[in-house]
Amino acid sequence: MDPLDELLEYQPGSALLPEGLAGTVSYDAGSRAVRFDIPSLPAGFSGEITFRAAVRRDAPGNAPIVNTAGVTTSLSSAPTLSNSTFNTVLARSLLVTKKAGSTVAEAGDIVAYTVRVENVGAAPLEHVTVEDQIPAGFRYIKGSSRVDGSAVADPAGSSRHLGWDLGSMAPAAVKLLSYRLVLLAGVPAGTSVNWARASGITGTGSGSVSPPASAAVKVRPSILGDKAVIMGRIFRDRNGNGIPDPGEAGEPGVRIYLEDGSFVLSDAEGQYSFTGVASGNHVLKIDRETLDPALRPLPYNTSFAGVGWSQFVTVPFGGPARADFAMMPAPEPPSPPPPLPPECLPRRRSHRRSHWCRPLPAP
Repeated sequence: MDPLDELLEYQPGSALLPEGLAGTVSYDAGSRAVRFDIPSLPAGFSGEITFRAAVRRDAPGNAPIVNTAGVTTSLSSAPTLSNSTFNTVLARSLLVTKKAGSTVAEAGDIVAYTVRVENVGAAPLEHVTVEDQIPAGFRYIKGSSRVDGSAVADPAGSSRHLGWDLGSMAPAAVKLLSYRLVLLAGVPAGTSVNWARASGITGTGSGSVSPPASAAVKVRPSILGDKAVIMGRIFRDRNGNGIPDPGEAGEPGVRIYLEDGSFVLSDAEGQYSFTGVASGNHVLKIDRETLDPALRPLPYNTSFAGVGWSQFVTVPFGGPARADFAMMPAPEPPSPPPPLPPECLPRRRSHRRSHWCRPLPAP
């Protein structure tokens, strides 16, 4: 029997008996004890029993946790005590909460995430870092990271383990990290959970790590099978970075052509999509007759080949692929040159020339 410290919470289903040994496991919430009942133990047997217990979220920092188990038999009711383990609850200086912008998604969808980091300690923290483990089949969208609404550098790390350095945080300070992930064609159906935690360093050099926070998205099977989706947005790019950022208006009613002649119109938010597209290389073109003449498309990467209204797109097997069209204000046409005085105008049957012709002053 193992009575748990009041700061521990037993994790149901976590107890395991040694392999090949019969028995039962129970937990009594009143006495807070985990009980292993083993009818028979062979002579000379050696093994271990295990279970998991979590530290309560409201456990005070620097509190001690002591655990001691006892063994009784049918021959002796007096328990034989095990060694005692001693642990100390780390004082938490950081708390993290995480939210997903969508609870249900499928291949090709984009999900926005927000991570809230708070310094609940009494000391300032340096090099506060958020580490995020994203689910299989999800991919980070480059250029989508924001801290408190301002663009920041893309995270370091591998494709599924991302890390952002938020800098320093004073006591009671809060920072909001946001970013976006796209669901790839091979994303497995079911519930996908990603985890985030924050860490920082105090002025004395000691570290602080937050409890993990998670956000779940239910991935539903795609209705397109092995076909792909090309999606994108026609938008007014106010900051000229080629990425549809929050607050940048979409351009509705713009016709977009695929190379096979099929076309769609952008919706009220400037979004469009082609479904059932085969994998491979494709070409998208904007019908400039449907575009506001005050706008001009911006070729912000090499897929445009220098022309902002036509874009090459490579669609992987099963997709999806994305092709945005960024719009900037069109330059104003140049002013016409000022008129010349009458004596400078060409005359028939005349060989006289004026060497002092000057444009008339503008009215």
